Amino acid sequence: KQAEFVKDKQTVGEWQSINERTTGSLEVWKNGTYTLQLTDTRGFQSTETTPYEIRAVPDQTPVIQVTEPTTDMDLVPSGKMPIRAHATDDYGITHLGLHYTRTLEDNSAAKTAIHKVSQGELTLPGANGSPTADTSVAWELSSVQPKPGETVLLEITATDNDTLSGPHIGHSNLYRVHIVSLPEMQRRLKDQMDEEQRALQQLRQRQIELQKQLQHARAQKDNKELARIQEEQRNLGQEAKATAQRVNDLTTRLENNNLATKSEAQQRDSAAKLLDNLGQQKLPATADKIQQAQNTPARSANRNNALSQAEAAQSEARKEIEKAQELLQGKPSVEQVAKDLERLAKDQRDLANGSRSVAEDMAMSQRQTGKKNLTEDQKASLDIARRQQNAVNAETKNLQQKLSQMAQSAQERGQKAEADALQKAAQALQQGQATPNQDKAQQALNQNTPQNAASPQDKAASALEKATTAAQQAQQAQGTPLLKEAAAQLEKTAAELKQMAQKQKDIAQQIAKNPNSQQNAQLAQQEKALQEQAQRASSALKASPQAQQSLQGAQQNLSQSSQQLSQN
Repeated sequence: KQAEFVKDKQTVGEWQSINERTTGSLEVWKNGTYTLQLTDTRGFQSTETTPYEIRAVPDQTPVIQVTEPTTDMDLVPSGKMPIRAHATDDYGITHLGLHYTRTLEDNSAAKTAIHKVSQGELTLPGANGSPTADTSVAWELSSVQPKPGETVLLEITATDNDTLSGPHIGHSNLYRVHIVSLPEMQRRLKDQMDEEQRALQQLRQRQIELQKQLQHARAQKDNKELARIQEEQRNLGQEAKATAQRVNDLTTRLENNNLATKSEAQQRDSAAKLLDNLGQQKLPATADKIQQAQNTPARSANRNNALSQAEAAQSEARKEIEKAQELLQGKPSVEQVAKDLERLAKDQRDLANGSRSVAEDMAMSQRQTGKKNLTEDQKASLDIARRQQNAVNAETKNLQQKLSQMAQSAQERGQKAEADALQKAAQALQQGQATPNQDKAQQALNQNTPQNAASPQDKAASALEKATTAAQQAQQAQGTPLLKEAAAQLEKTAAELKQMAQKQKDIAQQIAKNPNSQQNAQLAQQEKALQEQAQRASSALKASPQAQQSLQGAQQNLSQSSQQLSQN
């Protein structure tokens, strides 16, 4: 009939009773006891009630584990930052957020100052009120419009659903994203890719040397040398694994800065897998074969078989390293392709003129001698022409393939004008039938009929010239955004230098009015900071005469201030 709720021996209210079921709720703020005083339908009350203990457990702040990023990063303004985090709470998580602050460091004074440019919060996906929440996104930095030279501070937060004493907010570690210009990032990554190629070349060269050493040790039946070679082969496997990891790391940096298209990233992934497979399996297996031979009698058939298998495995390893090199070489610049097409067009035109010249010389000889036999000079000329035409044929086919690949990459990057121009260059070669005409010319030269080679050579040259024009248009389309960004950066640096010049004038005036040694020491520190800033800026202003004037003015003020300091 009735159920009274008794908390800490005090009746605080009545719970609802239906038949034999009683329900109710309570708020828990601290430790205590509770019980129910029951009355049946005839008015009899429960004589003994068992008290139950209530233990108030404080609501915990959510905990966040960030797996990406793992450290601070350098990115371009249009880059993307991978964010992956796991949050846990004792009750539930209602919100995941990314808090950011754009900052700019000012080194013009004696003490470095950090200026806050802007700040804000972005909502991350993954929170639905459950005790765990996972988020995985690629944060587009362009959403907060950072500028080169700034640092973006960020942290991940998780908010719980405590409506009594909360909500409580958990914070991740603070991460820093240093914003660098696109040209600077391109230079850095180009240096790293060059170093990558050098590492692969060393890997290949060492494998070639080990193969030669194994052949020599096999001939000499030198077990001591075999032991050394198998150890070196294992070490090479470790190097291959380390190189694979470096390739993966660089691929991530390229993708994060939007400097690798999907197809380029896939090629790099394939190269990394090749190298990792070499390091994990193939090179250790090769070393095992050498060790097996080392432990087998010198004239045993099993020994020779093991060494033969090891040599074959070494050759296969070298080929896979070379394949990785090819995959990682990347595509040539548009400028380089345009120059190559222009050179090939000239070479092809020269070959056409050469064919006509040899044909005329052959016709004249036949008229004079009445014989069709070739002279030694004519044979030599045709032999040179055949070899040169063959080389031009191979290079044209290679460039045509590269043009199509570069057009695809430009399309994937969203650079439509560049992609269209590159595709137009590839179509010029195809529509002009550059390769079929070159094949005709080659066949005519092989048959010692240069008079039949000149016309297809001219047609191939015309196709190459049209492709050159289209590639040059692609080069112009590619350069426009970079020039705009460089110009904007120069303009900003020049403005900063003008401010430096004014500050330096102020310093000089303060020195002249107050020749105080202690103050001079402080001002000297400010001057030194300005000098360092001017030195850093000078290299960036070489392409701008107007900016150079600002630099010179600032440096003159620095010099005048230095003289004033020395006099006081």
